[in-house]
Amino acid sequence: MLQQIAHIWPLIISAVILTLLAIVAWKNRTHTAALSFFVVMLALLVWVIGFIFEISSDDLTAKLFWANIQFIGIAILPVAWLAMVVEYTGRSQKWRPVIFWLTLFAVLNLAVIWSNPWHHLFRGQPWVDSSSPLFPVLVSDYGVWYYGVHVPVGIALFLLSFVLLVRSLSFQSRLFRQQIIVLLVSTALPLAVDTLYNLGITPVSHLNFTPVAFSISGVLIAWSLFAHQFLEVMPAARSALIETMEDPWLVWDAKLRLVDLNPAAHALLNAPREGMVGQPAADILVQHPDLLHYLHQPHNIKAEFMVEQQDTQHYYDLRVSLLADKKGRLAGRLVVLREITRRKLIEQEREQLVEALKQSLAQVKALQGLLPICASCKKIRDEQGQWHQLEEYIQTNSEAEFSHGICPECRKSLYPEYYGTD
Repeated sequence: MLQQIAHIWPLIISAVILTLLAIVAWKNRTHTAALSFFVVMLALLVWVIGFIFEISSDDLTAKLFWANIQFIGIAILPVAWLAMVVEYTGRSQKWRPVIFWLTLFAVLNLAVIWSNPWHHLFRGQPWVDSSSPLFPVLVSDYGVWYYGVHVPVGIALFLLSFVLLVRSLSFQSRLFRQQIIVLLVSTALPLAVDTLYNLGITPVSHLNFTPVAFSISGVLIAWSLFAHQFLEVMPAARSALIETMEDPWLVWDAKLRLVDLNPAAHALLNAPREGMVGQPAADILVQHPDLLHYLHQPHNIKAEFMVEQQDTQHYYDLRVSLLADKKGRLAGRLVVLREITRRKLIEQEREQLVEALKQSLAQVKALQGLLPICASCKKIRDEQGQWHQLEEYIQTNSEAEFSHGICPECRKSLYPEYYGTD
């Protein structure tokens, strides 16, 4: 009994850690992937608790019961782990039908496990090995369903989770890469231990130490929880915020290689997004030499940037911000462009209108103030003291023009012979 307790207490500590992680996950359940993470911790907790009671039990019936309890967590765990990974990496919409059918498979798997006494597909003739120097060990005598269905599907789901994490690793920032590496290790460690167990390689014959490995994974995730803000800052959160931004943005490293960009920037540059990441700015911005010039400046830039697309000019407010690491060294550049085409067109129309008004005003001349005029000949004196004929002065200082004629009174005075006397 003392030997059993000596081997159980690390599992009890693991159960406590998993319980705390489950509580934290539940409190953060509104965060992306937090609910799936909660299910993962719950499944691991069921597995560890079942493992503790299996070790503590002596007879076959009790050991089989607690082994079946463990398989509730074991069957759910690969599906929940995959769901957590796809949500964490921002793929939940695409994978939702797959997770649904895998959940149904987990239910079917549990039905086969718990109904084993009627068909013996999962276990043949299990027995208890009392010769173990540590404690009585359950020899499960697994059958065709375990080796042909349960194990391959579980390993395939963990490998799929591993591949999804690896694929997203190269497209993430340093913080996200650290988180993903923790998840990769947390996936690989128990997967390796479980694979060795199924190959018959284990410290204690017929005893699966995978829940111990998962407990270590739980500790790693707990460290990531506080050190790297896991569940609070993650690629899916970035996807929800950044990927939906209408403004194009691009991130470049210190050597001006493209690190990341959003769909709006991809549409602006009109090039395949996957092929662009990691490429130097000189290759990507061949069609945009002005932007390349701004990137090479050793200071923050605020300027206007024009792109011609389909014979239409699009104007952008360009911001280039220098990014520094913790030591103040240049780590890269962030480029954000906000389209101002509509504002630019309005400004151009306003400038054109102002220019037209200036031209109109330039053509208008007005006579104002007191004009010195001769009381006899009606000449007008200008500012230089020169006297001018009335029509000459007005025509010079305004837009008015004169056409000469004779009024009726002057005709009578000048040509009386043509008019009779009154």
